[in-house]
Amino acid sequence: MEAFSLIHERLRAIEDRLLKIESGQNSLISDAKAAAGAAATMVATAALTETVTRLTRIEEDLKRSDRPRLTDR
Repeated sequence: MEAFSLIHERLRAIEDRLLKIESGQNSLISDAKAAAGAAATMVATAALTETVTRLTRIEEDLKRSDRPRLTDR
């Protein structure tokens, strides 16, 4: 009977370790998702900023030139 008790305790310890590992993995996955979301936001912001900068330069160039703008049609 003592052997079964010992096996039961060892199985319980293994189960506890597995639960901790699973919990850590879930936390890691959540952190990775948050980091990916933040990175995507940064990339999108950079792309939008670059687009606005380029459009502003184009508009300024058009103002300095005699070419008609799209809004002047």
